[in-house]
Amino acid sequence: MSDNANHEQQLLPYELRTPRITLENDVISPPETYRMFEESIGVMRHHKTIYTDWEFEAVDPM
Repeated sequence: MSDNANHEQQLLPYELRTPRITLENDVISPPETYRMFEESIGVMRHHKTIYTDWEFEAVDPM
């Protein structure tokens, strides 16, 4: 782990752990459900870009 990553982890009020279960390998669901998970994860990951940079918040206020 880099010095910066170690420093950031020390500032967190919780412990980061590697997940035991993954969506890709351990969850069995229909393709449509998996697609909805991926879309939701993408929205969370890129929230600032979508809502602030692209100004989507004007048409979809949170």
